[in-house]
Amino acid sequence: MQLLLRNADNEAGDWLWDISADGTLQNVSTVLANALGRSIPALEGRSLVEVLAEINPPAKENGRNTDLLRLEQCLGNRIFFRDIVVGGFLDSRQHFWSLSGRPIFQNRIFMGYRGVGTDVTQTHRARESASFRARHDILTGLPNRAAFMDDMETYLIDAEREGEAFALFNLDLDGFKQVNDRYGHQYGDEMLRKVSVLFSRSLTERHRLYRFGGDEFMLLERHATVTSAAGTANALISALVETPIQLLDRVTAPIGVSAGIVIASGGTERVESLLEASDLALYESKHVGGHTYHFYDAQLRTLAKRNRGLIRALPHALESGQIKIVYQPFFNAQSQKLCGFEVLVRWTHPEYGRIPADRLIRLAEEAGSIQELGSYVTEQACLLAREWPSDLLLSVNVSVEAFLPDLTRILQDTGFPASRLQIEVTESIFMEPDASTFTLLHSLRSQGIIIALDDFGKGFSSLGYLRFFPFSKIKLDALFVRDMLREPRAASIVRAVIELAIDLGVAVTAEGVETQEQLSYLTSLGCTEIQGYLLSHPLPPLDAMALLTRDGFPEARTTAS
Repeated sequence: MQLLLRNADNEAGDWLWDISADGTLQNVSTVLANALGRSIPALEGRSLVEVLAEINPPAKENGRNTDLLRLEQCLGNRIFFRDIVVGGFLDSRQHFWSLSGRPIFQNRIFMGYRGVGTDVTQTHRARESASFRARHDILTGLPNRAAFMDDMETYLIDAEREGEAFALFNLDLDGFKQVNDRYGHQYGDEMLRKVSVLFSRSLTERHRLYRFGGDEFMLLERHATVTSAAGTANALISALVETPIQLLDRVTAPIGVSAGIVIASGGTERVESLLEASDLALYESKHVGGHTYHFYDAQLRTLAKRNRGLIRALPHALESGQIKIVYQPFFNAQSQKLCGFEVLVRWTHPEYGRIPADRLIRLAEEAGSIQELGSYVTEQACLLAREWPSDLLLSVNVSVEAFLPDLTRILQDTGFPASRLQIEVTESIFMEPDASTFTLLHSLRSQGIIIALDDFGKGFSSLGYLRFFPFSKIKLDALFVRDMLREPRAASIVRAVIELAIDLGVAVTAEGVETQEQLSYLTSLGCTEIQGYLLSHPLPPLDAMALLTRDGFPEARTTAS
């Protein structure tokens, strides 16, 4: 009686509905007709589900909205239901109604349904807004980490049932930290918004993009193959390369993306396992310089376990002297005189064997020990180099920017002349060049320290570095030296670099010289210095001291080890 009274007083409130055994409306009231935006004659004898389908939003599954499907299933199975919310558009405005109903039987014969409907538009919108905020990133509007975890749990069940192959992408922006550090978080937020738009434009209905947090995104690609996933990754990388992003105040900042991809067939994997696999693949993309993608394979998991063990062992290795220092000589290409030694590090782990130098440096960075490693190596090398003739250089390249603040102290403590120290920097120190970077390098030069640009030609912006900072030496990457006698393009690059060095009045050191033919060719071009296995492998301290007494090139070696 209270419900009927409310209907009489408030036509926008609750309303009763009544359907026959065949699902058609009967005894339609004025309140029901007004609620559904139809006349009483237009509703009498019509299927309730069909009427609601006419005013429902576009179909999402099997030609019906999922909530409407649920209502249809309840009616078809003749079961009680409560608070099924269906939506519809009346006069271009969206409404939501909560429906409850019970089947009516007489003498065990099904007679139809009777129920109540309630307009819950305001409540539903409030709940939808709260639900959206809980499942979406406010900055970009993309689904967030919580939505990803929920969606993937459901999707993996469907994928296993259907046997559907899919790809999961772990995406991380390259250079985003530099944008935040240089311009501020307001610019970083703007970058994230615009990157999200660019990514979305590159995707299709088979994709679902999530912002995981910070500058990390997750992407699900349904019905995926290795080929289609590679195409998606290339499209995302190209989108950032081909479309410069303009931020506030018309600031344009370079940005890239690295991707780790895991391909799965069906839903046999757990979400946590997929995340770990994609993260391992992303790590591979990052450590080769970014702006690329890698697919996960089982070896990456083994490698990650090994890396964790090495990171734990590194502090003890430093303390116990397991980290060894070796010296690779470099010579004047024209006079054949010894010019100095480049310091390299070696670590032989008792379980994992010899650890390559570049990997050791990456492990030290991850372990937070890079400054300690750099200071240890430089200090030990300076102590030995004090015994060398005064015209020989000591060249250090162990992630120099990490321990530059300690450099002055080391020189003072060891008494090693700054003019005999050569610092090799790679383009990583210039990923986002600013005044402090160049101020620091100029400060080192003012002390007499020689600054060399390592791996020249390997990166993307080396000519720009030569313009903004007067390096004393450039080191030609071994990749070009290796290929210059069999690839005309590599030979052209080598010639151009040596001629450029001559024009700029700086020395050039060719790395990776392994054959007499390479040595002769470089000497004929006017190369300044030579370094490589042809002349000498890296030497332990005593062997390096013995080399000081020799005159000219050592006996040439024909193989590399």
